[in-house]
Amino acid sequence: MSNLAPFERHLEVISYEAVRLAAVTADALDHKVPSCPEWTGRDLIDHVWHVHTFWHAQVRAADDSARRDPGERSIPKGEEPGDWLEDAAGGLVEALEAAGPDAPCWNWSGEALNVGWVARRMALETAVHRFDGELAAGDQTPIEPDVAVDGIDEFLRVHLQGDVPDAPEATLGGTLCLACSDTGKAWIVEVGGGQLRIREGSGPASACLRGTASDVYLFTWNRVGVDDLELTRAERKPTRWRPMIRWWLRPARRCRAERRCRLGWAAGCQGKPRRAPITEPAPGGRPSRFSPRAERARPRSGHAGSRSGPDHRSANGGRLRTA
Repeated sequence: MSNLAPFERHLEVISYEAVRLAAVTADALDHKVPSCPEWTGRDLIDHVWHVHTFWHAQVRAADDSARRDPGERSIPKGEEPGDWLEDAAGGLVEALEAAGPDAPCWNWSGEALNVGWVARRMALETAVHRFDGELAAGDQTPIEPDVAVDGIDEFLRVHLQGDVPDAPEATLGGTLCLACSDTGKAWIVEVGGGQLRIREGSGPASACLRGTASDVYLFTWNRVGVDDLELTRAERKPTRWRPMIRWWLRPARRCRAERRCRLGWAAGCQGKPRRAPITEPAPGGRPSRFSPRAERARPRSGHAGSRSGPDHRSANGGRLRTA
C-alpha cells in the first residue's frame, strides 16, 4: 500500500490540523459537535489527545508485533484542553520524525507495520476531527485537496478493505464512482460477495458522486451528506443507487477494539451527516445488517474507541481505532 502524500506532508498536516483544532474550539468547548452529536468540543479535544498519545506510545515502542498500552491518562480538570492537544501533537510529530517512515510499528490493519502508516492515519484523523471542531464553532474550512485525495484512497484501501470481508451480504448494488472535481482523481468501487474491487480513474459506473476532494472525503466519513455532492446515474433503468448511497452513510457498526482505532465509530463520534441520509428499506422490505433500522435494533456496548483501552470505540475511525 503506497501513500498518496509523502511522509513529510503527513507530519505537516498533523501539526497544522491540531493547532487549528485547538484554536477553533477554544471558545466552543461546551458547544455540541453536530457531526458527533454526543460530544462537546471538550470531548472532541479529549478524544484527539488520547488518540495522539496512544499512537505516540506505539511509535516509541518500535515493535510491530503487539499493541502497547500507554496507560490511563486524562487531561486534568481546569487545564486548557487545547494546550494539551498541541503538546500531544508536537510530541507525536517529534517521535514520528525521529523514527522515520520505515521504522517498525504496530497497527490494527496487519499490513504496512511501520511508522509511515501511523503518520498517514494520524494526519487524516486529525484533519477530519478539525472539521468536526469547526462545525461546533460554525467556522468550516475544507480539507486540503492533496490530503483529501490521500484520505479517500486510505478509506477505500484500508478501512473499507478491512470491513468488506466480514460482511459478505453487503453490496453496493452496482459500481460507484467517486470523482473529485478539483483534482481530477476518481475511483470506481464495487462491493459484493465479501469482496471489494477498486479501480482508479473514471469510467462507466452505475452511479457517480462528484464534488471537491474535501467534500468527497468528508462524505466517506459521514461528515458531508449526499445533497452536498452531485449524484448522477449512468443508466436510465432503475438501479440500486439509493441503497448503495445509504450503505456509504452507514452508522457505527461494531467494536473490534483490539484491531483498530479510527474515525466515526465511537458512541459519540459516528459521523452524522449534515443532511438526512436516505433511509428507505432494503430491497425486499426487510432490514439488512446495513440498514439504519437494523442498526437501531442492535444493542451497543459501552463507549470506547481510539483512546487506547481495549473496549474504547472511536472516530476515527469498532476495532481499536481513531477517526
